[in-house]
Amino acid sequence: MINHQWRRLKITLPAFVSWPLTFLCVLICWVFFRADNFSSAIAILAAMTDIHNVVLPSEWIAIDRFAILSDLGICFGKLALAGSLSSICVKLLVIGFILAVCPNPPIILSRLQTHPRRLQVLAGVLGLVFAFTILSIGHVESEFLYFQF
Repeated sequence: MINHQWRRLKITLPAFVSWPLTFLCVLICWVFFRADNFSSAIAILAAMTDIHNVVLPSEWIAIDRFAILSDLGICFGKLALAGSLSSICVKLLVIGFILAVCPNPPIILSRLQTHPRRLQVLAGVLGLVFAFTILSIGHVESEFLYFQF
């Protein structure tokens, strides 16, 4: 709906603005989708945007130089990471680069249509993944998401 309104108003945004804006809209919609009710969704959004919930890692910052942040309610604490920060940043950069550079699925499929054998191999692999997924449904303990609707 938002996309249609932007197009109707003939507003074009650069990619560095439209990508984060799209992510923000999807993020907010996920909160409403997963919340039990409207009031809990609003409470989650309020907690996500409350500046008092911001905790900056004290290892990176000279706290005395940023005392004004403490006055604003921002806390400093120990950063708990699974792995070193440099390895996590490298992984995120590699994944981001791959996502930004790789072609999207319609382009991949249009390229595969000129090579029927490759398309058959892809269909076979996806069929095996689908079969494995269907066969493992009973072995995974999870609550069905749509029971709340």
